[in-house]
Amino acid sequence: MKCVTTVRYQIKVNEELTEQFSPSRGLWQGDLVSPYLFIICAEGLSALLHAAEQDNRISGVKICRAAPAVSHLLFADDSVLLLKSNVEEATCLREVLDIYEECSGQCINVEKSAVMFSPNTPTADRTTVKNALRIQKEDWNEKYLGLPVHVGRSMRRAFAYVKGAIAGKVYGWKEKLIAKTGKEALVTAVAQAIPTFAMSCFDLTKGFCQEISSRIGNYWWSQQDKENTFDNKGAHSVKSAYKLYEELKRQKKNGGQGMSNHAPGNLHSCKDDSWKRIWKLPCPRNVQMFTWRVKHESLALLTNMHKRGLKVESTRCLFCGRADEDGAHLFIKCKAVKEGWRELALEGERIKLEQIPSVHAMLDFLWGVDEKKRMHILTYWWHWWSVRNKLRKGEPLAPTKEIARRTRSAVMEYMQVYINSPKKACLDKWTAPSDEMLKINADGSFAPGEGHAGWGVVARDSAGNIVAAKAGRQDHIQDAFAAEVAALSNAVALAADLGCLRVNFETDSQLLVEAMDFRKPDSSAYAY
Repeated sequence: MKCVTTVRYQIKVNEELTEQFSPSRGLWQGDLVSPYLFIICAEGLSALLHAAEQDNRISGVKICRAAPAVSHLLFADDSVLLLKSNVEEATCLREVLDIYEECSGQCINVEKSAVMFSPNTPTADRTTVKNALRIQKEDWNEKYLGLPVHVGRSMRRAFAYVKGAIAGKVYGWKEKLIAKTGKEALVTAVAQAIPTFAMSCFDLTKGFCQEISSRIGNYWWSQQDKENTFDNKGAHSVKSAYKLYEELKRQKKNGGQGMSNHAPGNLHSCKDDSWKRIWKLPCPRNVQMFTWRVKHESLALLTNMHKRGLKVESTRCLFCGRADEDGAHLFIKCKAVKEGWRELALEGERIKLEQIPSVHAMLDFLWGVDEKKRMHILTYWWHWWSVRNKLRKGEPLAPTKEIARRTRSAVMEYMQVYINSPKKACLDKWTAPSDEMLKINADGSFAPGEGHAGWGVVARDSAGNIVAAKAGRQDHIQDAFAAEVAALSNAVALAADLGCLRVNFETDSQLLVEAMDFRKPDSSAYAY
């Protein structure tokens, strides 16, 4: 503490400084040195308690016979002191606290302090100990620092508050007002984070963890169950629920998913493995969620909204206006969507899907086609659904060729990112070019939805010295591949400005490298 000095202040008033003065209220709570001073003081208290324990004046508590005794636990500015309930140890602890107060200048707040006894402590001993400590408040806290103080034999009862906290969160969310992706974010970021602290300190039972998973699973799947028990007017009734019950019984009798005794959150109990296939699709989660909604016919199509009793001016297709907008017409039969199928060279698959009556059979058909074709179809549907939603809001319709190009580009990225391809050996460090050559590194940066990209190029000689460097922004960019192309184009322009004839261009885009290699077919979205 001799190394610690008190700060002195001066205040400027009317362009003149006052005399220096020292603060009289001590350190303010957010002072940067405050935590270090507290640690120094806490170390002093800990040393006093250890000395009393070594002199056998305080015995502490052991969790088993061979374990070391624990006399105190320090949590930030909160302390737990452990001792036997007798007047000797209580008097010793009071003496230690008095020494600590005198040396540190800090005082123990007896109003905020409490004594906790074991249930079998006699009343006379409790009174004696409290008088010796000069702390009269007796408390039996159920939780301390967010965790139960007494666990006991029933782990389920001690941590029941965890299930209650999860239920209070998930059942308070308005399910109908949350998108599927938002619902997933709430489950992973909020609901699944609640038991993390308790699980990091206690070994929770497997059955308790399954109950937590089941409760979260109930919330995740409950909205789909509610959608299946609404009548045509969007109202939930006993009749509609009974119809669902009979339908599930029929499915189970015929070998379908039907009813199960397992918890709804246990996905492995489902015999229908379509959810597994959807979740394993090599694509982002929003495309997977879209596919799941297609399977369960829960998209906000005009016909679906009309069946739910929502006011819709017309159920006619927003693109052609010739037929009602249902899933089959919007994604397969509409004149506008057919052009995209032909651009993607999937007209044969479209004709086969057009002859299939149910959406479940359509997805079964898709599971049987080539994975790349399947991803082109599902991604095209997802892009087409996005264009449809923008058209309904009054935004201009994007050209079908542009939608097909976005689909090819997106699928190409999905196949590179999500499919486990053999890892290629890569160099950890930049390698210099040979003598009398320059190496120009080019890279592009693209953020979806912004419509532009950033690029940067740098030229270095055989010694690694930077010869020239440029960076800029390129407008009218629609995907990451176009951003890489723009970066390489500026790299070529830099080489021309430098008058270099022997140049080695380097990029981190494997798709661009393959597109520039004339020995390989161009598989980019811009290929013809």
